Amino acid sequence: MNKFFNNIDISLKKIIIFAIIIGVSVGLLNSVPILYNTSLTDAAIYFDIWILFGIIIIINSKSNKESAIKCFIFFLISQPLIYLVEVPFSHLGWQLFNYYKYWFLWTIMCLPMGYIGYYIKREKWWGILILLPIMMLLGNSIMTHLSNIIFSFPKHIISYLFCILSLIMYPIIIFNKKNLRKISLIINILIIIGFSALTIINKPIYETDILCSGNKYYFDNDYKVTLKDKKYGEVSIIKIDSIDTYCVHSKFKKAGDTQLILKSPNNDKEIFNLNIERTTYDIKKVKTINNANSRKQNIKRILEEQMVIMGYLNEKNVETFDIKKIYIYGYYANEPTKKHIEVDFDYACYNKEDKCINGITLNKVNNYYTIWIYTDETSVYDITSGISISKNDIDTGNYIRINEELK
Repeated sequence: MNKFFNNIDISLKKIIIFAIIIGVSVGLLNSVPILYNTSLTDAAIYFDIWILFGIIIIINSKSNKESAIKCFIFFLISQPLIYLVEVPFSHLGWQLFNYYKYWFLWTIMCLPMGYIGYYIKREKWWGILILLPIMMLLGNSIMTHLSNIIFSFPKHIISYLFCILSLIMYPIIIFNKKNLRKISLIINILIIIGFSALTIINKPIYETDILCSGNKYYFDNDYKVTLKDKKYGEVSIIKIDSIDTYCVHSKFKKAGDTQLILKSPNNDKEIFNLNIERTTYDIKKVKTINNANSRKQNIKRILEEQMVIMGYLNEKNVETFDIKKIYIYGYYANEPTKKHIEVDFDYACYNKEDKCINGITLNKVNNYYTIWIYTDETSVYDITSGISISKNDIDTGNYIRINEELK
């Protein structure tokens, strides 16, 4: 193996051709969506394979200057070429090159690293010290890949095994003296064991806020939130003081698909489909489960809030306020001649069919209505000031919340 790796023709022309082939190949692989976040796209992010190329160039160079220049040229061509190939396939377009800054710094570092790295060929004990920082860098990659494997098995397992194989192989292909090989191999095995153990002890957690209370969804610390399958991690409701908002905070420990359940104090439930990846997530509401009594109380609370805003109620008499009837202006599918309906509040707005009010189905074509509330036989409050409300025009506020309950 030592003879094989130490007898490779690395003329400048071949270095340039190889850099082009590798750059284009990695760029194309990284542009295939189905390969995202797998071992086949790790070469565009991590050092693993690039360390191998660098060591091959160093041990086959004839001088430290040649080693430095050829390492520099190889990285100067291959790295930007990866991003250039990706540009037509990425939604970021030319902004992808913002990520190249990091790799450009390492390309510059190839000059001193290639120059100093050449001295590992001298077969001296300090050659192990020269090699050690690169081996530690591979150890860090071992932690990253094993962490990804634990979180989203079996993704990145090939990269993890490649790093282990590299750490075992490098002492053999670099050093001819048996004692140097043994010492370097022992150090690398300790790196493998140590970094792997650290990763297993400190298992990966993806911590983020995935949902916040606002116009679309309302909840506070009286609500409860759970995951359908607890193996994916933990969720809780926290208040973020800086924005004065309640949010669902997550500590994910496994990739996959599950459901998030948001439960109100009245046992209403919001069900969300949740897809978890290592550093991203996707959440989408799929349904709402209401019970009749809580639906009624929720609507009463919303209407009371609106009447306080309109000045018909204040905080003192809200507690004694009682809604007797509601009077709604609109069109109805099963009685097209009717433009309004008056129903008892106890039987309206919270039945099992969301689009039904006391048996009268709202016309889907018509999307506006005006709401009056009867608190007794004589008192009437116009909470919308007689203005027709279009749910196409109004995106926020209590009106939408009222309309969602009444449509």
